[in-house]
Amino acid sequence: MMIGTHTTIELETRDGVFVCQGKRFATQEKVHEYLRECDKIS
Repeated sequence: MMIGTHTTIELETRDGVFVCQGKRFATQEKVHEYLRECDKIS
């Protein structure tokens, strides 16, 4: 599954922790790093 835009990603914040695709990230930058890695793999 290719993700064309990051707007389709569900990104929520719980207790100051970003949650994306069921994974927890300390910062929004970490989320973007993770998404870039996913884009490379797919």
